[in-house]
Amino acid sequence: AGGGGSYSSSSSSSGSSSSSSGSSSSSSGSSSGGSSLTSGDMMKAMQLKNRLGSIEKLLYGDQFSQALTQVRLLDNEYPDNADINNYYGFIYRKMGQYGKSGQFYKKALQLDPRHKGALEYQGELFIKTNKKELAEKNLTLLKNICGTSCPEYKKLEKALKKAY
Repeated sequence: AGGGGSYSSSSSSSGSSSSSSGSSSSSSGSSSGGSSLTSGDMMKAMQLKNRLGSIEKLLYGDQFSQALTQVRLLDNEYPDNADINNYYGFIYRKMGQYGKSGQFYKKALQLDPRHKGALEYQGELFIKTNKKELAEKNLTLLKNICGTSCPEYKKLEKALKKAY
């Protein structure tokens, strides 16, 4: 079975909190600075979320090579996405390729330093590779981001207690 819980757990969810999606008739070309998503952006975000969900099902079924193929396809369409890099890290960790796994968790956290899933799973990688101090740092970061009751904190705390 997989690591339990959600595999992506991003702090910056793909969902949009803006409800107005472009019925104003101003020229919407490429206005930078605003955070409102166009309907096209929202559609892309929903497609990404759905495809990540289908990859998650493969991960829960321990079908890592199939999941890796799907993640590579997504990565081509959505480069520099923290969730996708987190999935890469998870897959490579489960396949025992800890060096590659670490590189992808690091990239996910460069893209989104508050990515709870990447912090949790990188912490589990640190435990696997006997780097308890670094896992404890990730636990502290998670505590600062989401408190001690969020699932990512609880899972990493449990993994640390179990390992040491």
